[in-house]
Amino acid sequence: MPGASFTIPKGMMVGIPVDSIHYDPKYYQNPEQFDPEHFSAENKANRSPYAYLPFGTRPRNCIGMRFALVEVKVALSYFIYNFQVAPLEGITPIPIKMWKQFGFTRVPKDLQLKLIPRR
Repeated sequence: MPGASFTIPKGMMVGIPVDSIHYDPKYYQNPEQFDPEHFSAENKANRSPYAYLPFGTRPRNCIGMRFALVEVKVALSYFIYNFQVAPLEGITPIPIKMWKQFGFTRVPKDLQLKLIPRR
């Protein structure tokens, strides 16, 4: 390893303590506290792309990442197929006031909707 005073022999297993990286104050201000701003475009641009590795990276990244995305799509498809989402009359504001935050569209926390089973 360049600049290191040791050598890693070929074939040696090396473990990377991902949680140590995720909680390192060098990469995240107040790492013990959940802060969505840690993942804003600006903050992501100011740190190494390898400072957040929930599924690993490169050719040996976790196959669970792709599986999790497929699971979410299947669950959402099942939900939409089986339920109609409708506003509660007199309670749900029309139009719903949504805003963008951290690259995601957000809805009010107190938004109330009803689920109508499809037949």
